[in-house]
Amino acid sequence: MDKALNPKLPATYGLTQFGILHAEETRQLHTPVLSQWARASLRTFQEVWIDFTVDGNANRTAYLYFNFYNGAMSSEQCSLLINAMSHILEQDTPHNPLRTASDDSAGESWMNINRIDDVVSILLHEFPRRGILTVAAVRGNAAAGGVALAAACDFVIAGSNVVLNPAYRAVGLSGSEYHTLSYYGRCGDTGARHLLRSMTPMSPLQAQAIALVEFVFPSGPDLEDNIRFHVAMLTSNPDVRRGYWKSNVDLSPASLARTRAQELSEMSKDFWSARSVRYHNRRHDFVRKVKSDQTPLRFATHRRLLHGVQYDEEELDSFDDVGYYEALARRRAADALRHEIRKELGSLVAKRAEATDVMARAHRRGSVALQSQQATAHVALPGIERKTETVFSCYYQPIDAPLTPPESPFRDRRTPVLST
Repeated sequence: MDKALNPKLPATYGLTQFGILHAEETRQLHTPVLSQWARASLRTFQEVWIDFTVDGNANRTAYLYFNFYNGAMSSEQCSLLINAMSHILEQDTPHNPLRTASDDSAGESWMNINRIDDVVSILLHEFPRRGILTVAAVRGNAAAGGVALAAACDFVIAGSNVVLNPAYRAVGLSGSEYHTLSYYGRCGDTGARHLLRSMTPMSPLQAQAIALVEFVFPSGPDLEDNIRFHVAMLTSNPDVRRGYWKSNVDLSPASLARTRAQELSEMSKDFWSARSVRYHNRRHDFVRKVKSDQTPLRFATHRRLLHGVQYDEEELDSFDDVGYYEALARRRAADALRHEIRKELGSLVAKRAEATDVMARAHRRGSVALQSQQATAHVALPGIERKTETVFSCYYQPIDAPLTPPESPFRDRRTPVLST
């Protein structure tokens, strides 16, 4: 078992991994979903809840809150969020959801991404199909999929102290959550590409300048009231039926299906192709809070020109090239093979040296018998058969061969002379 800590994961998960707690015990700690997904009266920790309100014009609004550890959602938590959304869809009157902030890592990541896509699909298809306006309220920091999830709503409200980082590349992912629709629809082609390749955080005001966020309110104790007041204004305006950015992209079911397939096609390479090393290494370091060797050059710009123009690995086009990682894997495999061959040859040389040393010691002791035995000892190299014939055997003949050449005028000395 891997005994390293997982500080980015819930404590109950780590305690269960190490056998300190049992899974049954941790399940008892979960707050059960209350009737109608209401907020718990004891104000205890609660991951998901819904607050329904009705204004003076009988407009009903559903405020959907979710508060997941570290802002990341597991597949189970995505299912919980989908169930809450389904509960909203089952109600009779329109409403607006308001959101706030495994051993097989590849398999779990794949299921997780698909489940998050299911959540965003409801925002982009199911709610609009029923004439439901969606507003995202970001009250805490958001990155990658968290930003894309908010961007899929009709409107985005952000607190002024929030930090946004829309890029996926820094964690070795190409990205999903239909970001290729929402980012490009909101920010245009150039703006979306900059978001995804720059990998630098931005303030809500910077995000508002490129239309990633529509409204920014001061953070603090009044943020909640300001959000609710502005949502009420949006829902009471008959001219506001959907986000303005949606007119820039095709959000038909066919387009959504095509976009999802294209994004997941790239994501599958992040999980299982030779390129997956970029994600799995970064995922490990992120979960374990492994300290980086150095500050990325996109932040430490003063170091870019120290030894010529330098770039972070994530800034290069090769970062997306599966062929590059395949070639890199072949080079590493060849280096590993050469290392093993050197190691094996070193072992053989050591054995030969040891045998030679034994022979030398035997000679010094005057042990002729031992010396004779050691003289014939050898260390056979792999795949080489050692010949054991007599040295210069061409000069020797069997004992029964004639001692004179066959055409000699002299008789064979072994031929008997008969006297008459």
